[in-house]
Amino acid sequence: LGFGQHPAAGCCCCWQDGHWPFLRYVQYVHRLMPLLKDSLRRRKPVTWIGVTAWQPKKHNAKTRFNLNGEKKSLDWRNNYRLSMYNRFAYSIMQQNGIKVVDAFQVAYPMMHTTKDGAHYLGMVQKNIVHEVLNALGAW
Repeated sequence: LGFGQHPAAGCCCCWQDGHWPFLRYVQYVHRLMPLLKDSLRRRKPVTWIGVTAWQPKKHNAKTRFNLNGEKKSLDWRNNYRLSMYNRFAYSIMQQNGIKVVDAFQVAYPMMHTTKDGAHYLGMVQKNIVHEVLNALGAW
């Protein structure tokens, strides 16, 4: 589990109300905690996967439109914002006994390999999967 790219971007159609201020992200992470703690109590494996590094490209700087055809602002993502989301989420997860996979650190040195700025294939994807399996004790 983990999220942050779309709230940080603010231009994607699934987050139609624009980018999230940091406080809104904090509130949503806190809202998830009862569900995650319940999973831990029921001995279900829970791992928080951090937001991957962002590779800004020219096509990401265009104005976007949401599903209603409304013009939205530019993409708000940057690696500082994403790492701030991660640092907060990692701290909360670790305080509550939830394992963390730092996908940002896995992807950052290889961010030039992404086709769309946020999703990774090949070696980066394999390394993140490997880290998740290690965190779950399944490797």
